[in-house]
Amino acid sequence: MQQITPADDGTGLALSRRMIIRKVEELTAYQFVLELKLEVYRLLASKPEMRREFKYAGQVRDALGDVEADVAEGFARKNPGEFANFVRFALASLAEVRTRLKDGVARGCLTDADVAISLVWDERARIALENLRDSQLRMAEKWKRERRGRNRTRRAPRSTGARPDS
Repeated sequence: MQQITPADDGTGLALSRRMIIRKVEELTAYQFVLELKLEVYRLLASKPEMRREFKYAGQVRDALGDVEADVAEGFARKNPGEFANFVRFALASLAEVRTRLKDGVARGCLTDADVAISLVWDERARIALENLRDSQLRMAEKWKRERRGRNRTRRAPRSTGARPDS
């Protein structure tokens, strides 16, 4: 996987419209989610306060895992409408991660400086996931239009109601 830093704008990983994504790990949004997860895991492991805040730390880890799992499950379904729905779930879990990180600052076990890089990754993941969701919704609509077109051409001609002469 290409190393990504928060200073990147993500265009180095931009995918051509014609490129076929075969693995979820190839998605920029998924890569940003993984970078966020690794950064938050590093942060939580580096703070001795997290030993006594094990419930809080577990909630953050669970939310992070949900983001990653939702993107992977949606991708595996190979259906743009379903994928978009799972990306919506991922975005909700990502909002939970953001809220819990800010809560860690409010609790006094994390500082604004501690969570700064995580929040950069969170923002980048959010934007990438929103773009991914929107692209999948457009693709789902395109599939729907194409299916309607195919169904129209397969139908038998309508009867005029006239009976053949006998």
